[in-house]
Amino acid sequence: KVGAQVMLVKNIIQGVLVNGSVGRVIGFYKPLEAMKMGIKLALPDPAERNGPDVPDIGGGAIQILRLNSVFPAVQFQNNTIQLCVPLTFEVNSAEGTVEAIRNQVSS
Repeated sequence: KVGAQVMLVKNIIQGVLVNGSVGRVIGFYKPLEAMKMGIKLALPDPAERNGPDVPDIGGGAIQILRLNSVFPAVQFQNNTIQLCVPLTFEVNSAEGTVEAIRNQVSS
């Protein structure tokens, strides 16, 4: 809902948009539409994408741009605006079994 307060559950931009960052939904857009408007996709920093605790972005930004669904554009308290797209995060045990799964935005 436009105006709803939301919170990130995972770091997107280290030191800028992190787990717990709060913002308000300002609209709903398809990824390609948002990019044309200058709204960035809320994806992890490229340098962090190969880390052990980085979400699966299901084929990367190109795959997300092909999605035909609308997702929330969020203006965070630091005035950064990002389109929050579906991201899945897994928490694995030392043995490699999945202990928890979190979704930044459900698809």
